[in-house]
Amino acid sequence: MNNRTSRFGRLAVASIIFSFSRLFLIAADDSSIPDVATTAQQVVENVHGTFSPFKGGTSNKLPDGPVAGNGDIGLVLGGSPDQLHCYIGKADFWGVIRGSITRVGWLDLNVSELKNATAEVDQNIGPATLTGKFTNSDAELSFTSWVSATKNLVVLDLKNTGAQPLGFSSKLWDGLGTAGNEATYGSSEGSTWLKVSPDTMNVSVGNRLSMGPRGGFQGQIAALKIFDQALALSALASLDSEGAPKPLFHWPASGAQSEHGPSAEFQGGNSTGSIVGALCLPEKQFAVTAWVNATAAADLNFILSTMTSVYDKDKYPFQRGFALNLDKGCLSATLNYTTTAATDPFPLNQWVQVAAIYDGNALTLYQDGKQVATTTEFPAASDVMGWDKKTIHTGDKDLPFAGCAPEGVLMQRIIGPTTKEDQQGLKFTLAPGEQATLVLSVLTDRNTPDFMTAARQDVQQADKDSLAKLFQDHAKWWADFWSKSFIKIPDQKIQDNWYASLYLLACCSKPDCPAPGLWGNFTTGDRMEWQGDYTLDYNYEAPFWAALPTNHFELTDNYEQMMLDQIPRGVATAEHYNFKGIYWYCHLLPVPGWSDDYGTFWGQKSGSLFAVVNCAQRWRYTHDPAYAKKIYPLLKGVADFWDNYLVLKDDHYMDMDDSSGENTGHDNNPATTLAFIRLIYPSLIEISQLLNVDADRRDKWNDILAKLSPLPIMPANKIGANLEKIDSSVLQGDHLFIRNAENGSNFPDPQYNAYQGLKAHYSDGAHSSAGMNSSQVVFPGWCIGLESADHDRQAAYNTVLADAEWFDFNDDCTFYPSAAAIGIDPKLILDNMHALLDTETPNFIFHTGGGGTEDFAVVPATLSLMFVQSYQENIHLFPNWPMDQDASFGNLSACGGFLISSEVKQGKTAYVKIQSNAGQECRLVNPWPDATVRVSSNKQPAGSLSGALLKFPTQSGETLVLTPQP
Repeated sequence: MNNRTSRFGRLAVASIIFSFSRLFLIAADDSSIPDVATTAQQVVENVHGTFSPFKGGTSNKLPDGPVAGNGDIGLVLGGSPDQLHCYIGKADFWGVIRGSITRVGWLDLNVSELKNATAEVDQNIGPATLTGKFTNSDAELSFTSWVSATKNLVVLDLKNTGAQPLGFSSKLWDGLGTAGNEATYGSSEGSTWLKVSPDTMNVSVGNRLSMGPRGGFQGQIAALKIFDQALALSALASLDSEGAPKPLFHWPASGAQSEHGPSAEFQGGNSTGSIVGALCLPEKQFAVTAWVNATAAADLNFILSTMTSVYDKDKYPFQRGFALNLDKGCLSATLNYTTTAATDPFPLNQWVQVAAIYDGNALTLYQDGKQVATTTEFPAASDVMGWDKKTIHTGDKDLPFAGCAPEGVLMQRIIGPTTKEDQQGLKFTLAPGEQATLVLSVLTDRNTPDFMTAARQDVQQADKDSLAKLFQDHAKWWADFWSKSFIKIPDQKIQDNWYASLYLLACCSKPDCPAPGLWGNFTTGDRMEWQGDYTLDYNYEAPFWAALPTNHFELTDNYEQMMLDQIPRGVATAEHYNFKGIYWYCHLLPVPGWSDDYGTFWGQKSGSLFAVVNCAQRWRYTHDPAYAKKIYPLLKGVADFWDNYLVLKDDHYMDMDDSSGENTGHDNNPATTLAFIRLIYPSLIEISQLLNVDADRRDKWNDILAKLSPLPIMPANKIGANLEKIDSSVLQGDHLFIRNAENGSNFPDPQYNAYQGLKAHYSDGAHSSAGMNSSQVVFPGWCIGLESADHDRQAAYNTVLADAEWFDFNDDCTFYPSAAAIGIDPKLILDNMHALLDTETPNFIFHTGGGGTEDFAVVPATLSLMFVQSYQENIHLFPNWPMDQDASFGNLSACGGFLISSEVKQGKTAYVKIQSNAGQECRLVNPWPDATVRVSSNKQPAGSLSGALLKFPTQSGETLVLTPQP
């Protein structure tokens, strides 16, 4: 073995010996152990980001402006002092027709006196507030903004701290940047509101402009109306009479007069057409009518279109929404993928009343009150929940939420000064010293069916006293949140990011709301990258790796619901491809939406397997019976797939024809698949026994574990071409690595020379393959650790070090924790982490190319593994921490239902505090192996233990403190 190889091995072993050979002969007094809540609160009070100068714009990824949130609502401040933008995102704002998450909209606060003002805004994570001051000559505005932790209200407190009056205009915009129309805008009792939906579409007349110009109409259009009901045939003849139904949308309001009112004329060709507003076409039923005088009728001459498509129409041509057009000379209508068309040519050079009526079951066309076409060929609910993602049928009562996207409202009110409505906004003035409070309610029908009434009550009943009480509740929620755990380390930048990462996750994750996708609810753009969806080859799982080891399980309570809802689709997809169990696409959305990966799985079989890795981790951490019952259908469904997909060959179960990463080819035995099965199946068996179900399945599951193919560990000369990029000395001898797969994909794209010395960042173009690779065997696979055989540890150590994804395009959230778990030099880890954080914005967000919320896990997951490792048999303290740096932590999670607190001071472990929540036996590697250890408990008399391994029973709710006796 060459010198470099020997050094790799020595470092891995030395970290274990160094961490667990401390002799500490001074007993710590129990009262000296810091209180978790107090310590955390003291630390977070000083963690804030400062934006000076202040600026912020829209983005299709994560924002660079100040952020706040309550798990459902996400608030991002942008714009400028004289035109402050409050961008609003929401956890449930996933479109069904659009197939993506989008922003709810924004509030525009204009103050002309503050043009070119200097600005400073602070993001204060302790109380979760945004504070700022804008100053221009003798004009000055101070403000505080917060998103209530307990109610869906955004509050903006304004104070004129300057010497001249300030004039304000506050206006609401929807996600497409429209200020509303007769169908979406309204006002009452000093408030204004705007109805919103993620499936709001631009209304195009005379062409299909939302999907790019295609098929201009030739002729005149008048009295175009859209109704939120399926009109009876008798109603078509009396739409202009007294007592007729009121339309949601009526166009045009002006134009050349015709016998049917104002009209617009179109000349045909792709250059014709107009976008005349924005509307969420009613998805349960609707009627569209217009008077049309066509002078020509060729192919696809669009009268009306509210359609959309995905980015790459060549790979996976989505066509969703509604269109009314003349096609091949005949009247035609399309609703999503269902089209109905008349057979007789459309009359030319005369006015014809056309109508398309959808009653939730049939789409019917009329010309001058006569039915000319109809269809009921919409998919059944079972098909919509099946495998085919192109299947869309909104308004089906048998579907979740009737197959419809959320509908909601932004509603604002100003408390304090007199306001007046002006151009769909509110205007008011603050004299010097005066104050005002703007309250913005953000609700959808996912929060409450009668969201309009609830929003109106929230804004109308808000006053000084009720808002003071609401802020007390808000402050208490965040104080309770911070009380769950803490860390203290010398590196202030890394320490701040540990707390800020948890803050960011809490802003976009909440138990009763959909889980965060790639960008959470910090959505300022109208089309987020990769639809903002749930990408199962690590991206969706990653944010929650920040919460699990830090005792923030409440932030993961929404993780499984999306998958539980998707079980019918996973089963139907598996059946379609002749598999069993659950088989999911790589990209998912919350039901009832479908996401898009161009109809492929990126060649991977492992998406559903990776998705339940978090479930196994949480079970191992908590041993919570209620959680076990919740996740068992997922674990069993995933096992159903692998029980039948694995091939028994030469007495080994093999994973054949599977991509180890996205589109890596026909790989056999990907390392991640083998590792994840080894993580998940033991938990599956434990839970089956706990619930006393499926006893007849356990022999199969145990047989798979016993005969599963070994990890593809082999010498460098059998890995393949990628390792040749590393310094040639690394390849000498029998240096062991974990291959991406036994056959096929060989190794992550290593950047050893570039990365070890902080020489490159991902922005320089260096990055690995997307998604999955063999270093993830260590984390999140928990397959190799401190207690593994030397052969496996050496291979994992070499793999992680050579992989060197310190500044990677994709995998920082798996790489850094893997480096901590496998014993990479802790100072190298911390130095690289500090350099990575140099790229973060003042809101503490940094994101690599492959995703956004995933990087919330980098610092919390890594530090937790440097402080506590417990995923094998025993609990290890400070297994990979530089012991010459003082550090302490409180209430970090350990497997078996334990919370651990400890401190290293002057190179010595001061104490260990253990809270047992599941009453399991505790197995702790003794931090003081040469000393007698005093054990005190809140439930039993004090005692003592000794030896290299401390084993003792615990009771649920018991707290124990261990200290060395002098």
